Amino acid sequence: MTLCQLQQGICSAVLDSLSWQTDLSHGDLLFRLPQELPSVVNRYAPDGRFPVR
Repeated sequence: MTLCQLQQGICSAVLDSLSWQTDLSHGDLLFRLPQELPSVVNRYAPDGRFPVR
């Protein structure tokens, strides 16, 4: 996935919110998200499935 594809797939309001919460620029977020997302998904969705509440 390219940075352009990632930016197209994420709403600008979400990027704004993440940027505000992390104090990172949109560019820094887009660069780091592909590196961080797999571990986040693995942590919250074991075996590729979200836990049922």
